[in-house]
Amino acid sequence: MDPHQRLTALKGFSGCRNCLHPAHHSNECTSKWVCRECDGKHHTTLHLTPKSGKVNTAGVGSDSGKNNSPGFTGTSVSPEVACVLLGTVVARIQDAQGKLHRFRGLLDAGSQYTMVTAKCAAELKMVLKPYRGAISGVNNSPLHNI
Repeated sequence: MDPHQRLTALKGFSGCRNCLHPAHHSNECTSKWVCRECDGKHHTTLHLTPKSGKVNTAGVGSDSGKNNSPGFTGTSVSPEVACVLLGTVVARIQDAQGKLHRFRGLLDAGSQYTMVTAKCAAELKMVLKPYRGAISGVNNSPLHNI
């Protein structure tokens, strides 16, 4: 989708056009991130004059733990590559002893596997099984420590 199509798709969206959070507007956004093309208070993927063929990724982090914006939103802007926006969720997960733990998760309905970090697995006291295979990241870059 090009930026015009994304803006059209967001017509009914009343949330923030900067961090894409549904609970506030751009003028109330506390995210430190802005458009990387023009420094405007809108998401980089909504910028109307993207540089041809450039691939952008925009990270939205927390500011002193008080930011309610998504943990990470990865996108690709290129005439020949489709755009991908992944949502995040804050979930409370119960361990085997019944204790609730709070985690942030990445939602990817197209993924073939479900993974958690080693820290999450340790906190939930999960039994780990070794995985013997290759997992690659952005641009087929290898991921280590999996």
